[in-house]
Amino acid sequence: TGLQQPHPSDFVMTHLKGCGMQLFKPLTIISPYAKKGFVLKAQTEQASVPKLIEDLWGMTYMTARDPRARDGVAGSLMGAFDFNQPPRPPLLLTTRTCK
Repeated sequence: TGLQQPHPSDFVMTHLKGCGMQLFKPLTIISPYAKKGFVLKAQTEQASVPKLIEDLWGMTYMTARDPRARDGVAGSLMGAFDFNQPPRPPLLLTTRTCK
């Protein structure tokens, strides 16, 4: 299929209090406002993505409607962005054929 399998070194094992060992996968942020070359050291999770959207648009967290939702307690991705910088131009890739 052309898809590469993740290498074991792509994953980080960590211990969460009361949860045992957990697998973590790094998140790559592609945005004209992402800090260039920045590594966010805050602990985040999948629920950090909707939390970012809710924070940016002033929306109520889903945890207000569903106590099982994690966005209200998830780590924030805001530190990976600089919305005061001018947006970077898009990187346009050229079309090519694979042989």
